[in-house]
Amino acid sequence: MRHSSHITTIALQKRIFWSLVVAVLCLFGLYGYFVSKSVTNVLLREEVEENIVLVNSEISRLEFVYLEEKNKITLNYAYERGFHDIEEKEFVARKSVLGQQLTLNNEI
Repeated sequence: MRHSSHITTIALQKRIFWSLVVAVLCLFGLYGYFVSKSVTNVLLREEVEENIVLVNSEISRLEFVYLEEKNKITLNYAYERGFHDIEEKEFVARKSVLGQQLTLNNEI
């Protein structure tokens, strides 16, 4: 009986050893995967930050162009384009939506 229990103990120890080897290899694989994903994410973030800088500079340039064009529009420019002063001011009021229901045609 001692011989049989000694063999099962050795078999159990081998099984535990190889299970631990497989577990360690899996952990190394996961470690490598997560490190590579971290590096990839850092590189992508740097690329996105560069794009943000480019977009912000383009927005600044467009805002400057807009302000230049806006400053070109004067009262004399409007008169040259056919606009004129109005004689009588008219005001418009929107109907109140409160208390009304939507219909099938979405009419208010």
